[in-house]
Amino acid sequence: MNHKGNKFESKVHLGLLVIIFVLVFLNFISNLIIYRSRSARREILISSMQSATVAIRQVLPSAAKPSLSAYDKAKSLRAYRLNSIHIFNAQSKDQIPDNQHNWLGTESHQLPPKIINLAERLLKSGFQTLERGSGDEYFFISPIVGTQRSLLILSRKDPELAYLDDGHRTIVVIGIVVNIVLVIFYLLLSRTIFVPFRKLKQEARQAGRPIDDNNDDVHALIEEYRNVISELKEKEQQLLRLNEGIRLKADSLEQFNKYLLQSIRSGIVTIDLDGNVMMVNRAAADILDVAIDDCPGKTYRTLLSEDSTLANILAQSLDCLQGTEYKEIDVTTHDERYLTLGVSTSIINGGNGQPLGVSMLLNDLSEITQLRSELETKERLAVLGEMTGGLAHQLRNSMGAISGYLTLLKRRMGKRNIHEESIPALFAEVSEAQDLVERFLQFARPLQIYKTPELVNNLVSDVIKSFEAREDCVSVRFSIITDCQLTADIDALLLKQALTNIIENAVLSYDSAEGEVTIEIAHSDQDMTISVADKGSGISAENLGRIFTPFFSSRAGGTGLGLPLARKIVNLHGGRLSVSSKPDVGTVFLITLPLIHLENNLKQQPISHIQTIS
Repeated sequence: MNHKGNKFESKVHLGLLVIIFVLVFLNFISNLIIYRSRSARREILISSMQSATVAIRQVLPSAAKPSLSAYDKAKSLRAYRLNSIHIFNAQSKDQIPDNQHNWLGTESHQLPPKIINLAERLLKSGFQTLERGSGDEYFFISPIVGTQRSLLILSRKDPELAYLDDGHRTIVVIGIVVNIVLVIFYLLLSRTIFVPFRKLKQEARQAGRPIDDNNDDVHALIEEYRNVISELKEKEQQLLRLNEGIRLKADSLEQFNKYLLQSIRSGIVTIDLDGNVMMVNRAAADILDVAIDDCPGKTYRTLLSEDSTLANILAQSLDCLQGTEYKEIDVTTHDERYLTLGVSTSIINGGNGQPLGVSMLLNDLSEITQLRSELETKERLAVLGEMTGGLAHQLRNSMGAISGYLTLLKRRMGKRNIHEESIPALFAEVSEAQDLVERFLQFARPLQIYKTPELVNNLVSDVIKSFEAREDCVSVRFSIITDCQLTADIDALLLKQALTNIIENAVLSYDSAEGEVTIEIAHSDQDMTISVADKGSGISAENLGRIFTPFFSSRAGGTGLGLPLARKIVNLHGGRLSVSSKPDVGTVFLITLPLIHLENNLKQQPISHIQTIS
């Protein structure tokens, strides 16, 4: 390879050598740091041992063979954190190694067992030096001044110094091994790193794109790579333009149909001939309360439930391969909403006329049905108003005349000492008839509302107290739950009447049995709610949609005007009255009213409970 071609290899070699030098330098620095730390630690330990030696010499008695008392020994061990203190009453004066070895063999019996094996090494190391024993224990030997042949041997454990000693030796060994590995790695890498470049050049020549040998290998390959990328981008742009033309001509009909179906406000469900769901648009998913992405692949009976009316309609279309005419049905969704749906089905045919599946069209008519019901209610009220307006005066006059005749009859019979038990019963019947006429008139005539700021909590408490005072309510416990005082612009008299009618309905649900009625007062940013909950007999699904219809009552003797009047009063306040109920579980009526000046009217207070007095 020429001079320019070798330029890249020279750079690689130089880079590898720099890396190896940095690693060796780091290894040297780490060894130096550990060595200095180890030397400093040894100096500290030697200094401490020397201090201990001086202190022990001061308390040793002057004798040929001195010994340390148990008290002084224990004190020195604690003061200098020593592991052991030994006095060796022998010392060789001969400096010849063989003679010292023989002398040590005869005198080492004076040492403890754990020092006997170290005795020769300790005595050869010299005085005032530190010698490591087993584990993290270090020994220090010092002659005792004033005696002829006594030596003081101190031992102390120093885990940190032992760790530094072991680490120093380990790092030295690792450093040597790493250096050897680095040299081997350098030799191998320097030979193999250029192989891919040589192969690339060879492949380029075989592909008919030779690379100039006069250029640096890497630069030449990069330049060739840029040329290839440039050509590929040019080809890519050509392909994109062709694809765009094809896409515009084909016009992505499937996407258009998908967007169209998702944009339609009517619900659409399509299934294949095997009953598997192919598509559910957004409107249908909202009506059926399902997730769009989870629908494809499911069977229509899994989606709609086995025994639902919608599933039966689809099954009929699949069996006969014929569409069904438009019809209105009442259904209950997964989240227990009651809906009125307009339903029709059609057969999906392919280009050759062969059936491919069935489509179902769904329209939510719940609001229309509700408006229709409200319109019928208004028409009934209008007819009732005309009828009661004409009959009211005649019925009042008739009831007044009957009451007058009964009073006259009672006086005449009293003068003749004739007592008739049916007279009070007739008075009671006349009174009930007059009360019923008043209810009819009250419901039919337009109500006048006079709003004033009222504390809703006090109004609810007054209504509950009136129920607690009634003899027919002694078995029912009343509770009020609230965490704040709420003030709203209301007609207190009318709202009391509406709340009384609702609570009356809750009390009657227990049919004279023991029970509990809970009234909870809550609020949001703009509205306040009053809920009346009972755990009585509940209302059937069939009757739940009719309870606000005038004159409808599921109880014998009921007028069917209490709940319609309550809704009328709540509507006059700009609020809503809704109900949820399950048979044998209970019923919850919810009054929602607008709340004015919320921040100024809230006062926190503990939750309160008002209960009947038994």
